[in-house]
Amino acid sequence: MARWAILSDVHGNLDALEAVLRDAEAQGAERVAVLGDHVDYGPEPAACLARIQAVADVWLVGNHERDVVAPSDDNEPLFAGVSTWTREALADAPAWRALLERVEALGWDAAAQHEEGSLHLVHAAPDAPLDQYLWPGHEAQYLLFNEAIDESLAAALASFARPHGFVGHTHVPALLVERRHHGVFDPFAHPCEREPTYTFVGARTVFFVPDGEATIDGLSDKRFAANPGSVGFPRRLGDPRSAYALFDGDRLTLRRVDYPRDAVMAKLAAVGLEPELEEMLLDNLRTGR
Repeated sequence: MARWAILSDVHGNLDALEAVLRDAEAQGAERVAVLGDHVDYGPEPAACLARIQAVADVWLVGNHERDVVAPSDDNEPLFAGVSTWTREALADAPAWRALLERVEALGWDAAAQHEEGSLHLVHAAPDAPLDQYLWPGHEAQYLLFNEAIDESLAAALASFARPHGFVGHTHVPALLVERRHHGVFDPFAHPCEREPTYTFVGARTVFFVPDGEATIDGLSDKRFAANPGSVGFPRRLGDPRSAYALFDGDRLTLRRVDYPRDAVMAKLAAVGLEPELEEMLLDNLRTGR
């Protein structure tokens, strides 16, 4: 199997995208997949789309591409401003027209997923490719609703059409496996620290969120669903570096890559968004939360 670099949630952050692509090349990646949400939040959506379409062997659409076309009533009003600006920035971009043509040919759900070999790549999750979060829920519920969460995660894992699933959407690197395969988290062969707040352990599943980078071996004959994290807009873990994954059919590597955040923040400040929204986005770039 080729060595894949799997990226997601670039969100208009071209500097982060270029840093990840350079790192992936240095790591020997042979193929590139990008799992959607190329736009919104960041200051260079058109350039990101063009670069992704030029370099990626597989690129999907996400809910933010759809929301630029048809804003959802469920979106927070504060974020409407960035989608409006993104829509204007993409209006004459050839890469945006290419994306819309793909969606017109396939439909949103089909354009948000791809199957190849052992891989099922999807923006969110197979049952709702644009919207379903593959996430255990609020960590305060892990003990009280352990059995229900465990059943939900087991059903989600079974929903992938191929044994090796990759999703984006949550912006958090993670690996979901059956509990009987918990031995892949070998603390001696390839140490990977567990992020204790978000890692979930049930009777049937383990939803493992690493604290920092992680290398996990022995996955070729295991069913799993992995999230590479976000290239352009990391969340929750307090690590503002870009996240992406490498996978060669057996070894999964969840990597972190630094990039010139100050330059991106300056570009974002120049967009002219509503001050509260601008500060929220800048704070995320600073802190990774």
